[in-house]
Amino acid sequence: MIDSSQGILLSTAAETVIEDVQVVIITATTIINKSIYRLLELSRRANAYVILIGPSTPMLDLMFDFGVWFS
Repeated sequence: MIDSSQGILLSTAAETVIEDVQVVIITATTIINKSIYRLLELSRRANAYVILIGPSTPMLDLMFDFGVWFS
C-alpha cells in the first residue's frame, strides 16, 4: 500500500487510511477520473473536514452540500 521510498500511498489505501483522519485534501482531478464520489463517501464516514484543491476546482455552492471547502 505504501511506497516506502517516497511515502506515497496508492489509491487503494484510501479505504483504510481515510477512516483515521480528520482532514482530507482532494485534488479536483478526482472529479475527472470519477474517484471523488468514493473519497467523499469515505470522508463523510470519518466525519473529516474536506478540502478540494487545484486549477480545475469548480466553484459551485453545490459542493458545500457534500461538506467540501475550497482552497
